[in-house]
Amino acid sequence: MALTATTETLVYVAPGITKPVVEALAERLDSQSDLQCTLILDLDPEVYRLGYGTEEGLIALQQLATRHHLEL
Repeated sequence: MALTATTETLVYVAPGITKPVVEALAERLDSQSDLQCTLILDLDPEVYRLGYGTEEGLIALQQLATRHHLEL
């Protein structure tokens, strides 16, 4: 998933998140440190049980947040 057209603001709104999405976000954040990033997710376990995201994605997101000093 490429986010190369994003230059100022990145907004991700979804019921959940997967590792490939986090990897795409990480690639963009790594290449542009001044990018404004907003993520809106539903962390209810039921969302993930229904397949709208993965635990692997949440772990990757937590690692990305730690690496970039982002608040979750």
